Amino acid sequence: MELIIVITTESYSLWQNAQKQKWSEESIGQDGILVRWRDFDGNKVLLFCQAKPISSRGSEWMREVRQTTTQWVIQVAQHFQQTDVYIAAHAGFVDWRDVQQTLGDRIKAYAEFSHEPNKDTIYDETDKLILNRSSYSALKEEIKKKRYLLPLRRLAILKHRLAHLFLPIDLDLEGWKESGFNPNYGREIAEAYRERIGQILEQARSLLYGTPIFSVQDEVNQIVQELNRRTIHEKLKAELGGLLFDQAQVTVEGAQWRITTQKIGLIIRQEDSILNIYVVFEKTDVGKLFPDWNYTALMEPSELRLLILPRPEASSSEFDSFRSALEILWYLNLGDMAELKNKLRRDNPFHKWFAELNNALDELSKRIAGSERDSDLFI
Repeated sequence: MELIIVITTESYSLWQNAQKQKWSEESIGQDGILVRWRDFDGNKVLLFCQAKPISSRGSEWMREVRQTTTQWVIQVAQHFQQTDVYIAAHAGFVDWRDVQQTLGDRIKAYAEFSHEPNKDTIYDETDKLILNRSSYSALKEEIKKKRYLLPLRRLAILKHRLAHLFLPIDLDLEGWKESGFNPNYGREIAEAYRERIGQILEQARSLLYGTPIFSVQDEVNQIVQELNRRTIHEKLKAELGGLLFDQAQVTVEGAQWRITTQKIGLIIRQEDSILNIYVVFEKTDVGKLFPDWNYTALMEPSELRLLILPRPEASSSEFDSFRSALEILWYLNLGDMAELKNKLRRDNPFHKWFAELNNALDELSKRIAGSERDSDLFI
């Protein structure tokens, strides 16, 4: 048996349409949570509304709703024992860490969605299912497609993929140096990496920034952007109140977020009710150690450029560690083991750079962990 839990609000059509379609209704859990549900060949789809705040103060309002709604999700899931659970929640109102820690392996997928008809597939599939225009499996698949992984877990996966690209190079170069630059080992290394470095660098760039050449499903930059987006939404919702925020129009222009809230009988601080929020992204060591440059020139052996220069305004010393590592990679790409041997005699700048990149990603993980605990912006 499977259970799909969808968390919505009273002001949207999902809750109202479930009542119109005569879905079963009952109160469950120690808090008497009102739920509406329907059986689909032994599997259940269940709706309930997120908690309402008691406090009217901004930060407390948001924390209250998130905390109580999270407990309700756990209570509802525990009410139905021996079931695999799929959850779709109104974005920003469930603490997925608490849910995962409490319910463990019973949770098969969970995702966040917005109440935007014709824009959010989870919302659309839920609405169609309630109106008998879709199927249980279609909604389940949408939740699985958009399944939510905690930012730290996603970053750990990306770090592992980056290591998969660079660790073999690091081990081979260190091993070759420790072998006294054994010529046979050197030939094997040259054969393994000749004319492949540009591709490896572009794959790494894709994992960090996303590029059209190597398509990936996730990247470090996307994790940071999502955390910023979620935090801004939470702060705005706390400031404006849920009803006003639901009426807001949000547009993004570069680092500028403009939120325009229509007046609906209530007056907020300004006559026009326009808020401008500027998101400032600090330069992190990750960006300095692996900048978002174009590495495709290294894919062409005939292109004898050592460095692919960034924007003209970039400081020449800012990327020194990466440039030193890139020089090693360049000779490796050419298979020029004699020059590579000369570069590695005193030290190994690639090994030093790779260690620094790993440390920078660890530091980013700590900052993400802090932002997740505090529900606050860290970049």
